[in-house]
Amino acid sequence: PLGLGYCPNAGIPAVREAIAGYLSGQQAMAVPADHIVMTVGAAGALVSFFRAVIEPGDEVVCPAPYFVEFGGVLKAIAAKPDEGFRPDFEAMAAAVTPKTRAFLINSPNNPTGCIYAEEDLKRLAAIVNEVNARRAAELGDAARPLYLLSDEPYRAFAYDGAVVPPVMPLTPYAVVLGSFSKTLSLAGERIGYVAVNP
Repeated sequence: PLGLGYCPNAGIPAVREAIAGYLSGQQAMAVPADHIVMTVGAAGALVSFFRAVIEPGDEVVCPAPYFVEFGGVLKAIAAKPDEGFRPDFEAMAAAVTPKTRAFLINSPNNPTGCIYAEEDLKRLAAIVNEVNARRAAELGDAARPLYLLSDEPYRAFAYDGAVVPPVMPLTPYAVVLGSFSKTLSLAGERIGYVAVNP
């Protein structure tokens, strides 16, 4: 029989299990289903993260150029990137304040198409880890972490042998957002997810 009742808030368990298998391969580490929440597209994943983590006055740092929709939700934007569209690491690190809660990245990037190299992701993760170590030393259990939030709806669009490196192995503070709107041409279905590093 056709079930039209409510599904669990985090999503249908079998779907979360399938996404867990999919992401475990992409992220080069085990991502359990109970660390995944299904959302209304990647935009829903971003909103879910913000509602769970961001409080009034908090900041999100994002390298420019960025997806136009990010502009409505960002408090701090890092300086323009270099000619290769790599993030300005010094500007991002300098933009961190006690209110900064996330670095928001998008790779492959919309609008540039830039795929962040593994070395670049490692540098961003190192900044995140350093900030979190400092916050933990200063505030202990009261520390509010800085997250590396990776928006990845274009991950499948890497051509000519290009590889999109995983972020989850780089920092325990990595959160991955994604959808199938572009990759499966299912934009109207609004199938997305947020995956938190185990």
